[in-house]
Amino acid sequence: MSPQGPTSEPEAADVSVLQLRLRLHAILTRAVSAGADSAEALFQPCVQALGTALDAGALAVWTASDDGTELRLAAATKDDGGSRPNDHVRIGEQHLVALTNATSPVLFHNPRFDHPLFAPSISGPARHVVVVPLAVEGRLTGLLAMSSARPPTPVQDEIFLSVADLLAIAADRQRAVELLREREDGLGTLISTAPDGIVVLDPHSRIIAVNPSLERIFGYEHGELPGENVTMLMPERFRARHNSGIRRYRETGQKRISWHGIELVGLHKDGSEFPIEISFGEYARNGQMVFTGFIRDITERKRAEQRDRSRRRVVQATAVYVGSAFVVLQAADLILPVLPLPEWWFNLLVMLGFLGLPVVMAVAWGWGGTRDGAYGATERGARALPLPRLRTVAWVGALLTAVATTAFFWQAPGGLRDDVPVIAVLPFAALDDTPLSRQLAGGITDDIITAIAGRDEFLVVSSTTVLAHADGNRTVAQLGRDLAVSHVLEGSVRQAGDRIRVSVRLSRPGRDRHVWARAYDREMYDALAVQAELARQVADELARRMAGRATDR
Repeated sequence: MSPQGPTSEPEAADVSVLQLRLRLHAILTRAVSAGADSAEALFQPCVQALGTALDAGALAVWTASDDGTELRLAAATKDDGGSRPNDHVRIGEQHLVALTNATSPVLFHNPRFDHPLFAPSISGPARHVVVVPLAVEGRLTGLLAMSSARPPTPVQDEIFLSVADLLAIAADRQRAVELLREREDGLGTLISTAPDGIVVLDPHSRIIAVNPSLERIFGYEHGELPGENVTMLMPERFRARHNSGIRRYRETGQKRISWHGIELVGLHKDGSEFPIEISFGEYARNGQMVFTGFIRDITERKRAEQRDRSRRRVVQATAVYVGSAFVVLQAADLILPVLPLPEWWFNLLVMLGFLGLPVVMAVAWGWGGTRDGAYGATERGARALPLPRLRTVAWVGALLTAVATTAFFWQAPGGLRDDVPVIAVLPFAALDDTPLSRQLAGGITDDIITAIAGRDEFLVVSSTTVLAHADGNRTVAQLGRDLAVSHVLEGSVRQAGDRIRVSVRLSRPGRDRHVWARAYDREMYDALAVQAELARQVADELARRMAGRATDR
């Protein structure tokens, strides 16, 4: 075998470049396989190997920001005592255009950036800086720079250019990984802090993952739900329907209900039920269907809706009740006087109307309940008051109404206590309208009031009150209702020579008819004596009538 001659310098340079590229490629491959979590972990071994191969004073790799106007130091060799890389470098407009317009790796010797690449700043022939932009498809991804006391050799320049594409691709991939990691971190933060519950299900409704809000909503601890069937979050009565719906969708791909904004009932870990709103979606992962659900606790919203419905019901019920009560009282005012009923019936209707209003309002506020939801679920909390409590309110209201009404009319004059009649004595009329007849009529009226007021069997309305209500246009029924009396006594006086006739009539306003009447004839020998005698006889007759109550029944 003939001996080989010495290797030429270009051939040796090509071999060293190829070896260095292979070595850097191996370093980058190992870093990627190890899952480098930062640009420094990815580039630092490459920078160390490249710096050793070039015998550089200082060597560094910067990665570009998103807008490409700033460089951030990713990795660098140790300081040789002459200079060190700066952490942040601003790229001027002129250099930015030059760096980004390079269609292939280009060497820049001693460029001047807005901020120097190395500190202290390089100036003069003492030190030299060589820069290679790291670009992918015309987009700047980073910068490779070397600072040395001697100008770089052509071999060093060639090595710089040869490894630029490897580092550019690595910088671009690292930036993509960082962006993906940032998005994952942001998405993870969003999911973990979202107020709504999030659940991921497999095709068989088994829970793959949940966020903390869903665990909080349903009352479970961390790690309790994954692997369980999602039907554990719903009441027993809905589970079979849910399973059949999911099975039908897997087989046919058809949705029977909308998957957005479904209002259902959730089951808390402690067994209580509460209203929820669910929205579902789906995607394919490894050829398998996966469901995602967003669950919101709408208890407060349902309570607010219930309060609003209750207020509307109260307003509507009050309006209907007041209108109906007004119509009933108007009809009673026309009908009761012609019926054989006691006069206190109208007062009773008025009192019942006032006392019934708060009962109607309470029942209208508490009464509710709607059936809603995709499965026809009754909303928890839709009934503000349970039915037994509503019945209690109704019975208590009715009892209070009866007690208050009884107490009122028991004490009211002319009311339910017929054993103590209340009498209104109207001024007697002087039919012949002579001065003597008018005097006798007034005297007889006063004497009768005095005579019956002194008895325990009667209650007499004061003459002042009677005069204020009595006029020629008012009926006995109206007087009885206005004065709240059970009887009305009226009469007249006529004179013929030395004789007078006094006619007395007793009426019941409720029946609007006379229950007793009598005429008294007397000689006018002494006016005062005649008045006193007539008053005593009328009082005695009234006492007998009230005691026997024969004509009043």
